[in-house]
Amino acid sequence: ASGYLLLQSSNDPFVWRRVFVVLTDDHLWYIQRRKPRKLPNLGDLSVRVGRHRKIDLHGTLLDYGSRDNFRAVKVNEESKFGGYFSSSLGSRMPNTFRVISNELTLTFRASSSDSYRVWIRSISDRIRQRSCNCLMDLASVIAEEETRRRQMTFVASGGG
Repeated sequence: ASGYLLLQSSNDPFVWRRVFVVLTDDHLWYIQRRKPRKLPNLGDLSVRVGRHRKIDLHGTLLDYGSRDNFRAVKVNEESKFGGYFSSSLGSRMPNTFRVISNELTLTFRASSSDSYRVWIRSISDRIRQRSCNCLMDLASVIAEEETRRRQMTFVASGGG
């Protein structure tokens, strides 16, 4: 999935910036500046990418709370809005959701309820898939260690 969303400023909760978001299997990328330009020799349209950032979906939470779901959300200390402010996803800003990772929390807003549903479904599916993949990787490591341990025990007991 990819497309434009509004991203809430981390310094001022009343400022929203339009960003281009790309969802891959393992990451959610957001690009603040994406400008098309023509290449002289190719004639094709190229894309120049400005400031961008990615969020690893492993261990990431998706918050798309209801109208009654109030939370205290930490605002950057350097902000003139320092401290905490009460935020309700969806009450004043419809089609709003948060992506919460170990590194940061980002609040996005979709342009329509249809777009919102697509993003929620897509991000949820990718987070679930990423978690399952990590669990399968962990199970594989545990199985390999158990096999090695049994082989060592077998050899130590004189069986090989």
